[in-house]
Amino acid sequence: MIQRIQSVYLFIVFLLMAVLFFLPASGNIGVDIWSFFCALTGVAALGLIFAYKKRKRQMSASLFLVLLLLLFFATNLPAVCKFELSVSYFILFIPLVAAGFAFAAYRAIKKDEKLVRSLDRLR
Repeated sequence: MIQRIQSVYLFIVFLLMAVLFFLPASGNIGVDIWSFFCALTGVAALGLIFAYKKRKRQMSASLFLVLLLLLFFATNLPAVCKFELSVSYFILFIPLVAAGFAFAAYRAIKKDEKLVRSLDRLR
């Protein structure tokens, strides 16, 4: 259901992680772990788009995705704290931006669930 706003947010998370997958790894973690995190979070975001019929599971999985993206950012935090301004260090903030979009998707799913429950109450 691409017409739902949370699907757009999750697709943006997928695109950010796909871009991050093809960019070179930098920071404290190795290339294998970098690729694994990017692939895992990207596939999870793409899978959440197709779980639109199970909103409660989609809500909990999107919160898990937010935590996973924050963990991914936290593993690179020592590299971010060096305060070296170069393009390779701006790459490290992409998981934080993706976590923001995943949280926006969670809020939209929660709003959608609230709307469905209010309509069920009227029947």
